[in-house]
Amino acid sequence: MSSPINTHSTPLAGVAPRLRIPLFLAALALLAGGYLLGESNVSKHEKVHWQTADIIAEAHAQASCHIPPMVKPDPAQFLPADYHIHNPHIPFVVWPEHVPPTIPSVAFPAQGASESSIAGADRAVEEAKEGMTRHQKIPSIVHYTFGMGDEIEQLEYYHYLAIRSALIVLKPKLVLFHYHTEPTGPWWARLSQLQQVVHVHSRNLSHIFHQPVETNEARSDIIRLEALLRWGGMFLEPDVYVIRDFLSAGLLNEPVVMGMESQQDITKHELDPKGLNNAFILSEPDSRFIRDWYNAYATFNQSQPSAHNLEMPWKFARLNPNYVTVLNRLGVFWPLYTDDAIDMVHNKNREAYSFEMEAQFAYHAWEEIAHSQLSPITPSSLKTLGSPFTRMARRFAAADDEHYLQSYNSRHKHGHVGGVVGLGAVSR
Repeated sequence: MSSPINTHSTPLAGVAPRLRIPLFLAALALLAGGYLLGESNVSKHEKVHWQTADIIAEAHAQASCHIPPMVKPDPAQFLPADYHIHNPHIPFVVWPEHVPPTIPSVAFPAQGASESSIAGADRAVEEAKEGMTRHQKIPSIVHYTFGMGDEIEQLEYYHYLAIRSALIVLKPKLVLFHYHTEPTGPWWARLSQLQQVVHVHSRNLSHIFHQPVETNEARSDIIRLEALLRWGGMFLEPDVYVIRDFLSAGLLNEPVVMGMESQQDITKHELDPKGLNNAFILSEPDSRFIRDWYNAYATFNQSQPSAHNLEMPWKFARLNPNYVTVLNRLGVFWPLYTDDAIDMVHNKNREAYSFEMEAQFAYHAWEEIAHSQLSPITPSSLKTLGSPFTRMARRFAAADDEHYLQSYNSRHKHGHVGGVVGLGAVSR
């Protein structure tokens, strides 16, 4: 009589009986080893007590217009940032179910800017992208915004030095100058003549998603996001000094990179910052992170601009860390803008602080607060001042800056520009 057919065979049915127990024990050992390895990795990091339920709910509500059911985050999921990017995928928060849904949007609306300048920038960007490395996501393009209103602004010498720092350290293939009203002054004239510079005429922005926009700062905040959505690249405010190369550090291989601005309150944990400062944004084109941030301007309130240009990107970064690499407080926005920090950077001797020794990627000079220290700097005084700031900025000056300024002033002494050209205050 034939034996009955076994219809409930196991995964080990085809394995010799004498090998089944050793294979089973080996599988258990592998599982246990993986678990212990994961636990040891988490234990190496400081476990931060974090209460983010209401923050996540608020960000989600602003993006999707409803509050989701909340799950209390596990403190072990909050791992410290490392601005040296040993592991570029910094796992701040791992709650993908709370990522806001994609809201369709059109980057750079048709009424955005002059058609000719946009078309010219499109062609230049495509050419610049040809030299991207295999793993590079962010193109070697630098963006700056200037006069976003009808007022004529003058580019100052410290702006010129900051822009030269990007040219020297990053060696970008292209630099896009976005403005509604073209700036003036000797340093603008000199930068405008560079071969890699493309001028993009921006619209006089008055509304975003039917919300009024009345300040030049808010216009700049929005234009920079539109430019990054369309072209990608590295947006820097003109008082950001680049110290380390982004490409060699691996930053341009990430989809988006931003830096923390820490709290002044020393009792706050370093992973509880004021937000992600939008003076420094590296982004691939059509980034999901930038698009969600841009769409959140549907709730823009011009009386509280920091809610969108500082706090909002940090909320989205915590919703899903896969879309953004966050540099900690030492990466860009350090030293801070406190009186003691400004005094240390500008008034102390060169040993008080060293930007090079700290190995930070860039330094935001906080021009709105430190303008009285920055504005008096000239090509001649830069050679003699001995502060940590001037020591850092000196290497970005051109050898003939002083001669160029004298020649420019001589040519324009009978024009509309009076006094010492290039040293006037900038309306910001």
